[in-house]
Amino acid sequence: MSRLSVMLCLAMWLMPAVAAEPSEALLQQISQQLAKQTSLQVDFIQTKQMAALKKPLVMKGELLYNRTDGVIWQLTSPYRVRYEFNGQAIIETNAAGERRERKAEDSPAIAQISNIFKAILSADQALLAQHFTLTAAGSMQKWEMHLTPKAAYLRKAMTEIVLSGKQTVEAVHIDEANGDRTDIRFFNRPAAGSPNADAAGSGQ
Repeated sequence: MSRLSVMLCLAMWLMPAVAAEPSEALLQQISQQLAKQTSLQVDFIQTKQMAALKKPLVMKGELLYNRTDGVIWQLTSPYRVRYEFNGQAIIETNAAGERRERKAEDSPAIAQISNIFKAILSADQALLAQHFTLTAAGSMQKWEMHLTPKAAYLRKAMTEIVLSGKQTVEAVHIDEANGDRTDIRFFNRPAAGSPNADAAGSGQ
């Protein structure tokens, strides 16, 4: 074996060990940064690519997050529905105000999904690591966190979740087990009275 081949083999053998340390350090930095965020109120656009549809399904709405109370996911277009994830139940409220509650005691997966949802928004590394294999890439100026599910019930639904952002989580990409894809982008709500706020209020 030539000296060059030996050096290449050695480099390839060392690469995983060298790369693992920056990824772990970046994961900790992301978690520390997002841990400062105790509440969040943003608008979102969700785009879902489905094999059964020729065009992607686009949904718009509002996300409310509070570390203590949980997550409220409220769709406003193309239809209105509100989901509340509080750790004990998922509460669905439709446009007519009709409520449907699924309690964690009836389905343990409900509690897990609710907690995972909160953990994703806060990048709770300890909780996410219970359910996913975590890796990170980039820098604190522009990072990505890759989540590969461990649990069988999660693997049936998805193959990977990718979070990306800077100071906060700005986007979520989900590769689903059936081949569908979901992309969610979060937008800070414009201040009241600003031109952007007026445009948003007029539906433009």
